[in-house]
Amino acid sequence: MKVWKVVAWVGIGIMAGASTFAFFVCTTPPMVSEGWVLLAIFATLPGMLGAPLVLIGGFVSKPRYLWIASIIVGVVNVSSFYCLALDVVASLPLYGMLSFILFSSPGLVCIIGGVVMGWLSHRGKA
Repeated sequence: MKVWKVVAWVGIGIMAGASTFAFFVCTTPPMVSEGWVLLAIFATLPGMLGAPLVLIGGFVSKPRYLWIASIIVGVVNVSSFYCLALDVVASLPLYGMLSFILFSSPGLVCIIGGVVMGWLSHRGKA
């Protein structure tokens, strides 16, 4: 069981690193418009690796406060793509919204998984 706890927390670390890189890309002026490839490769793909690690490790080993960390890292991950939302959604509404949902999907998965983990952990205590 300890291995699955480590897997879950490593997933949180991967998600946090991907979010940090996404914030960096969004705040660097020349990258705001041309940073699509960097966002896709270096921020979304590690997130797509980290989110399943968080969910699998979290649901198997049930660490005590992982659900809170999962919600927090999910919100940070989704909010790290603010430049994508500002630049692309404003100029291309449908394509921009779909790309924002695609890029931020690991964060959305972590938020939903964290809510479910929290609900499951508190369900038996009432």
